[in-house]
Amino acid sequence: MPGTAEGGHCSDGENVLVLHVERVSGRYIEPEIIDCYNGSQIRIHEDDVGEDGAAWLDQAFTDTTKLWTLRPPSTRPGPIVPVRFECVADLPEQFAIVIDDTPESITYSLDEKSGILTQRAADTLSRLATQRTPRWCRYPQGYREKLAGAR
Repeated sequence: MPGTAEGGHCSDGENVLVLHVERVSGRYIEPEIIDCYNGSQIRIHEDDVGEDGAAWLDQAFTDTTKLWTLRPPSTRPGPIVPVRFECVADLPEQFAIVIDDTPESITYSLDEKSGILTQRAADTLSRLATQRTPRWCRYPQGYREKLAGAR
């Protein structure tokens, strides 16, 4: 699993932004994002996320975090970057999630037929994730590739 969440503490053993998704059962809760020292734990009720949805979202967030990191605490917050989660009916058949990630916005298009996420949860996650973007900064293009090549 890309990250683990234990007692509200998120970690993957590396210095990267970690976004971990947890599917919650029991009494209904709205989706929530719990901030951790190196990322966030995203809790979504089972009524809002399909059985495989949490794992698919976890992987989508892992892919996105290859382009983003947390701003150092000593720096000023950055701009607000709109983050949108949209349940759509017309994704190409071979895709369950399509990510459009640019410096100006991040859009997660989710296949409506796959039942990954309800639009109710998508709307809440869009608002909560957008609120957190001033804490993030985008890696310069090619940074990760250079880092991997230096090892």
